[in-house]
Amino acid sequence: MKEISIKWLIILLLVCLVIALVIAMVLLLHGDNNRFSFFHFKEETKIIVEQEYNKEEIKKIVADTSVSDIQIIPSENEKIKVVIYGEETDKAKSELEQNTLTISAQKKTRICFGFCFFGKEEIIIYLPENEIKEIELKTISGDIKVSTSLKANTTIKTTSGDISLNSAADVDIHSTSGDINVGDVKNASIISVSGEIKGNTVEGKAIISTTSGDIKINRFLCKENSEIKSVSGEVKINNVENAYIETKTVSGESDIANNNRKAEYTLSIKTTSGDIKVN
Repeated sequence: MKEISIKWLIILLLVCLVIALVIAMVLLLHGDNNRFSFFHFKEETKIIVEQEYNKEEIKKIVADTSVSDIQIIPSENEKIKVVIYGEETDKAKSELEQNTLTISAQKKTRICFGFCFFGKEEIIIYLPENEIKEIELKTISGDIKVSTSLKANTTIKTTSGDISLNSAADVDIHSTSGDINVGDVKNASIISVSGEIKGNTVEGKAIISTTSGDIKINRFLCKENSEIKSVSGEVKINNVENAYIETKTVSGESDIANNNRKAEYTLSIKTTSGDIKVN
């Protein structure tokens, strides 16, 4: 009886294997080869878009990508230049319409089994100093790095990737999974679900929050009531100016030096599990 059960189990497994192989072959022969494969080795990464624009024509920049990294670096001339690196099959574009420059790079959905290696995709924006009023950068899986100073209202969002920002005024940064590192920012909203937040100088009003990760700020110059929150992580600020520091921690210690009760503004710092230290 036991031998018969094992025999039927082997037959059932073989039938399932045959069915799976038939379905795979049908998809492979009749489907889109760019969408389904057993093996994929990265195609050659090349420039697939390269465009230049007069800076006077652009008031807003929107960059939206699924898997590409995004970089903004100083321009060597007075032109705004967009270069997109990717594979030949990628869908990428850079279009200017009504003073808004829209940049996108989306990969075709692929189903790959086995050894899968995809090429590196990247959007590089060369930006001169100009009067751009608004910048939006969004990526699902990719890093965002801004190596120049931004005067525009700046929104940066990533689902899975690190964010690095040199300096900016009026910034709104959201990250689901990844570290956030900013230089000098004003009037900042910086929210992270899982990742560390670091900043050199924060000025004006700020709302800084992370669910899982430390928050480390070198200098905080308060010009409006502000708030810093961490659910699981340490909060450390080296220098706070022009603010009375109000702290609350459920599981952790607070160490505040030279707290100014007569300050015009209040900086509220809260942690659920983590220490608070302000020098």
